[in-house]
Amino acid sequence: MIKSSVLGFAAMVFIASCGGHVRSEADASKKAEVVAEDSTFFATVKLVKENSIMLTDMEGKDMKFGLDKERPNSSFAGSLTQGDTLACMASQQGVLVSAVNLNELCNLWFFEDGSGNGIRLVKDGAACSVGLAEFSFRLWKFKNGQLVFTFVPSDGSDYHEQEEEIKIVEMNKKRFVYIFRGDTIQCSR
Repeated sequence: MIKSSVLGFAAMVFIASCGGHVRSEADASKKAEVVAEDSTFFATVKLVKENSIMLTDMEGKDMKFGLDKERPNSSFAGSLTQGDTLACMASQQGVLVSAVNLNELCNLWFFEDGSGNGIRLVKDGAACSVGLAEFSFRLWKFKNGQLVFTFVPSDGSDYHEQEEEIKIVEMNKKRFVYIFRGDTIQCSR
């Protein structure tokens, strides 16, 4: 009798400690969801040789990578200028496969359609539309080597921020061409 009372009391304590709540499958899957780690890293160009590049990461550690701009699926935007900061990705074999020059990307870019509109990208990740634009840009970042814009429609039809991966077609100190929502956007300084 005492044994059954103790077991009953233990069962009540167990149920009370869980709040009587049983986790649903949806709750369990939310907890188990794995978020892929971003493989983009930021570094300053220290030295460029014919087929290699020496970078210094944000903690001051030097890193050497092979350099093959002709490699399939590689993506380089802007120059590899000594002292400039890059958003990079490297292969497991130690070859730099993606690099975007942030010193060149962060600028005031005017659309080449002659409208006077454009986009300003600031080093701290802020982005803003210039002039009358279809979208109000808020932020930019890199995720797995891809440039991502955060924006809302300028007409006020939707105030929820949206993110879109941007494909950089061409970028140098004077020109920035990218694909946004299926449209090729050509900009200059």
